[in-house]
Amino acid sequence: MAHGKRMALLVGLLIGALICYGVGMHMGALSLLVVGALLECGFWLRLFKSPS
Repeated sequence: MAHGKRMALLVGLLIGALICYGVGMHMGALSLLVVGALLECGFWLRLFKSPS
C-alpha cells in the first residue's frame, strides 16, 4: 500500500474513533464507545504493521 494511502487510512481511523468516542460519551451510547475502541485498535495495529 502506498505511503499516502496508508497515512490517509490511519487518519481516517483515528478521526472515526474520536467521533465515536465523543458522541458515545455525550449520549451515553455504549455501542458507539465500542465502535470507537474497535476503530482505535485498527489504528494502532495499522500504525505498527510494517509496510510490505
